[in-house]
Amino acid sequence: MGKGILEFVLPEEEEDFNLAVHATSWALVSLAMDNWLRNEIKYNSTARTRTSVETLEECREKLREVLSDNAVTLESIS
Repeated sequence: MGKGILEFVLPEEEEDFNLAVHATSWALVSLAMDNWLRNEIKYNSTARTRTSVETLEECREKLREVLSDNAVTLESIS
């Protein structure tokens, strides 16, 4: 089995290092936000106005669009 090794020259590449170290956290935050939006749309829509539900749907679509534009899918982390 092959290995993937990331190397950083610190402190010059500290920002890139931190992004790599925290990538899983960012992925989990994105997944949690998508799930929250989905649940609000699916299960709490009767407690919300139509405009509110449409806004949540737009937010979820935008989140997925931004992820896709950056070659990231939530399905790859769930």
